[in-house]
Amino acid sequence: MKFRTELYWKSSDINLSYQSNLLFLGSCFAENFGRKFDSLKFNATINPNGIVFHPIPIFEIIKRALKAQPYTVSDLVCRDEIYFSWLHHSQHFHENKSFLLSTLNEQNANLQNQLKTANYLFLTFGTAWGYELKSSGKIVANCHKIPSINFDKTLSSSTEITNQGIELVQLLQKENPAMNIVFSVSPVRHIKDGIIENSRSKAGLISATHQIIEATTNTEYIPTYEWLIDDLRDYRFYGKDHVHPSEEAIEYIWEKLSLTLFEDATLINIQTIQEILNAVNHKPFQVNSTGHQSFLKKIVSKIEAQNSSLKHKLNNELEKLNAQLI
Repeated sequence: MKFRTELYWKSSDINLSYQSNLLFLGSCFAENFGRKFDSLKFNATINPNGIVFHPIPIFEIIKRALKAQPYTVSDLVCRDEIYFSWLHHSQHFHENKSFLLSTLNEQNANLQNQLKTANYLFLTFGTAWGYELKSSGKIVANCHKIPSINFDKTLSSSTEITNQGIELVQLLQKENPAMNIVFSVSPVRHIKDGIIENSRSKAGLISATHQIIEATTNTEYIPTYEWLIDDLRDYRFYGKDHVHPSEEAIEYIWEKLSLTLFEDATLINIQTIQEILNAVNHKPFQVNSTGHQSFLKKIVSKIEAQNSSLKHKLNNELEKLNAQLI
């Protein structure tokens, strides 16, 4: 007897390895999965501009980086003597606008390099509800608690997102023909907009995403939204806010993705690296015991066997273990 509808999914083209360069842009869900890859020592760059939920600002961020279009004073907003950017999360700020612009433009150059060298770009959309700045008519990535009188709240149409998305994919693949673009819709519920409004938003994002994929090549959809909403389909897989997925849900989706995203050799490497990380975080009762010293030497050997292929990303772990050796 079955009590749920389990979603089985097989990627047609995604085949990740430790040699892949990965770039994650978009919502907090993109951040969660990007950090998972980063923690396992993949070559992962995550949201240089910070978390952005709406696809239109995400597209604008990417286009500016590809065109090497610098940020200027007109892109900044000042609140309480602190400067922010309309295309950055509120974590990016400074009281000196010249310093902030220098930092933002350095990040923009780094993002340009990532876009031109990444094998895989993961784009995760969170909401189609946007805040349009009245003075420019553009949807901002973050309102920075500026009074709402300065914005018009608008629901971007599926057609608008589709057209801009297709144009962006074509631009990206012209600059980087080897790039594969992987789309997803965040299962995080934006219920501050309203439950019905959240459903309208997600429906538009899903429709637009599939239309973009159908009109382009080397693009794919991963069903993170469906795994939580339809497969797990239970509030126990959400956090206390009933909005964000729980750690258990994220781990479940990661396990599902792992079955199809990775080469067999990569799965073996992931298992080895996870064993190394678990060992490094292990707190022994007797650091100087013969048994623990033998254990440390075994893990050090594992790290040394992996480290060169991982561009020495396990150096910190190696240093920590070597400090415990007698």
